Amino acid sequence: MYHTSLSHRGIGIAVYPLDGTDDQELAKHADVAMYQAKESGRNALQFYSEEINQLSIERLRMEGELRKAIDNNELFLDYQPKVKTSTGHMTGMEALVRWNHPGLGILFPVQFIKYAENCGLITQLGAWVLRQACQDAALWTKNGFTGLKLAVNLSALQLQDGTQLVELVKQCLQETGIEPQLLELEITESMMVNDSNQAASILTQLRDMGVSITLDDFGTGHSSLALLRNLPVQTIKIDRSFVTNLKAESHNANFIGAIISMAKNLNLHVVVEGIETAEQLNVMQHHGGDEVQGFYFSPPLGREALLDLLSGRLPFGGGLENTGNIPE
Repeated sequence: MYHTSLSHRGIGIAVYPLDGTDDQELAKHADVAMYQAKESGRNALQFYSEEINQLSIERLRMEGELRKAIDNNELFLDYQPKVKTSTGHMTGMEALVRWNHPGLGILFPVQFIKYAENCGLITQLGAWVLRQACQDAALWTKNGFTGLKLAVNLSALQLQDGTQLVELVKQCLQETGIEPQLLELEITESMMVNDSNQAASILTQLRDMGVSITLDDFGTGHSSLALLRNLPVQTIKIDRSFVTNLKAESHNANFIGAIISMAKNLNLHVVVEGIETAEQLNVMQHHGGDEVQGFYFSPPLGREALLDLLSGRLPFGGGLENTGNIPE
């Protein structure tokens, strides 16, 4: 005898009598397994175990603490500069959310975004990020640093509630005075799985407002070319996985060169992330990538540190190394 819990993203199974001796206990444990299946990937199947139960307890604890984090001002933004490949001049920055957890220290998105998605906080979190980033950008503009583009990542749930997203962007632009053409919204290929037509409609509304749309993590999905044809994308950002261990004569260099050539033929702007060495930068310059982003120029910086960088009070560029301890 067993009990099964189903969702459109995963299946959880609890087995009698190992995982429970009545329907209520089996159903509860099947639900626990189902949530773990959802985290493992689309259409996954997961049997209940005590290890899975402990993960569930941890998930519930983190979700509760994340709800408090938004109200307790424990979240903050870092910004990683983007640089024009041909000149080395800073052209903008990407906003990256952090959580200053009272017990665990600084947490990066990979450590908590999944909890925000599971408990329905991702839309609220995304709205906070966009508002705060626009406020920070307004501060830099007030200090005389104009013309810098601000990139903010969107979530799949924000796109699904497109009307709310469009209104949020309008409000943020109006409240802060940021020029629409200086705001860049980043999406990923995986976000287009459910309804690319609806997403295209929402993104077109945003583009018509003057906001730029970037396809992030390009090359890691399964339908890149179709997305480029159907979505109002102006920029592609080549995923850092293609840059790791990049050498001038490597297969990855040729692959990136082919992507850049294709993008140019489609009149698309190209950003390459994960640049950490002079050789990687040279490859991008050789193949004509428009902008680069990575530790070779700067790690992600807090609002005040970025202002110091813009003011010349912090050094910029030339070989900073990511030791692996600072995710983006």
